[in-house]
Parts: sequence; structure tokens; C-alpha cells
Amino acid sequence: MAALLFPNAIQILDFFHFSEYLWNVARQAFEDEQKQKGWVDTQQGILKQLQWHSVIQAA
Repeated sequence: MAALLFPNAIQILDFFHFSEYLWNVARQAFEDEQKQKGWVDTQQGILKQLQWHSVIQAA
């Protein structure tokens, strides 16, 4: 929607808020808290490498 309404805008991915969404997915996917943390840590590492497309697919 932002690209449609504001085609010249620079979009910034907020790591903190994105991580909140990752935790929500992890809680739904895994009952074990260690598995949740491991999955979120992995996804955050991928995100830090600017591979956000991979993180979205994993969710």
C-alpha cells in the first residue's frame, strides 16, 4: 500500500517490531520455549543479513 500511495518513499523495516511478530509466530508454532527462542534467534540472524524475504517465507 505504501508503494502505491507513496512511490518515492523509503520504507524502513523496524527490527524491534518485526521481532515481536516473530515471537507471535514462534508461540503458535512451538510449545517448547527453547524451540521458540531458537527459531526466533535464527530468524533474527537471517533478518540481520538483510534476507527479510526468507524470514517472511519461514513464518
